[in-house]
Amino acid sequence: MIGWVAQLVVLGVLLAFFTIVASEAMHNWQRTGTDFEWDWLSHEFPTQLSEGFNTHPETAGDALLVGIVNTFRVTIAAIVAATVIGLAVGAGRLSENWIVRRASTVFVETFRNIPVLLQMFFWEALVISLPSLKSDAIGEYLIKPSNKGIGIAWPRLAAGFWLWVAIVAVVVILLLRRRTGRKTSRGLPWMLGALAVALLSWWVLDAVTGPLLKFEMASVVKRGNFTQFGTTGMVMTESFFAVWFGLSIYAASFIAEIVRGGILAVPRGQREAGQALGLTRFVSLRFVVLPQALRIILPPLGNQYLNVLKYSALGVAVAYPEIQKVGFSIINATGQFRAVLLIWTAFFLTFSLVISAVVNYYNRKVGLMGSPVHTLEGR
Repeated sequence: MIGWVAQLVVLGVLLAFFTIVASEAMHNWQRTGTDFEWDWLSHEFPTQLSEGFNTHPETAGDALLVGIVNTFRVTIAAIVAATVIGLAVGAGRLSENWIVRRASTVFVETFRNIPVLLQMFFWEALVISLPSLKSDAIGEYLIKPSNKGIGIAWPRLAAGFWLWVAIVAVVVILLLRRRTGRKTSRGLPWMLGALAVALLSWWVLDAVTGPLLKFEMASVVKRGNFTQFGTTGMVMTESFFAVWFGLSIYAASFIAEIVRGGILAVPRGQREAGQALGLTRFVSLRFVVLPQALRIILPPLGNQYLNVLKYSALGVAVAYPEIQKVGFSIINATGQFRAVLLIWTAFFLTFSLVISAVVNYYNRKVGLMGSPVHTLEGR
């Protein structure tokens, strides 16, 4: 009974405190004549954005939408890259190879101890210091860095490419139907036959219709302070690269330690059992150790994904037009700081909860029966 009374008293004090603060804030806003409205969403947006699916938004609402999409672009790309790099580095720290193990340790101890904002500044300065790239100097490159961004070749598929895909699909279906009901396995001849048909049909169509697959580089032309994107290929601007790469390796250094800790938490007998069955170290890690370690890895891994989303707001320091930078432009034009601040808060809170819900869902799906402590005691 005393506990319930104490909790009600604390709750009442907190409600009274926030009520007083909110009342005082509203009084100050009314005294300064600052109106809280949403009409500015349909007002004209006065500036041009450096990148996004719409670099000339007509209204402030359109500009905010571009900022949200840009935030998603860099966040999702950084999460994917950080997960892949962190998994490889975390496993590398447990490698029996001395060079791989030491290199992974240097990676972790270096990048996790440098502030992520400083890393963004460094990678942006690195790209800006690259030589200029003019439109008439573009050759046949898969990747072409320049001081205005990193050009990445993009595949252009000819009409005959899909005909080749159809031919290969038909051959594979026919071969699978012929194999149905057979007890003997002839995997190698089947694979060689399908490969021969694929190569032959590719050669014939390439000779008849021209190149089936061609990589084309985007043109990077300097116009004022912005980058023009060519009709082919794609360009990773210096600001996007700085935010993406900085977030990726910073989060990867922490994810690597999470992966290493999760692997070490799996009983050693599991690895030894895999080796006793004749599995290689990689196969044992992939199919025996990592599935059991995933339950331990997922909760802190979700925290790193949340950090990537929140740290993406630092892109304003390198002129990346994410939601916060676009919001500052709107504040300068309309003075609606409170409304924009509310949108920022709602955006990051909502999608942080979405990421948490997704990670928790997969955590329940892959969870082992019982806690790790009980699992160890059971063995």
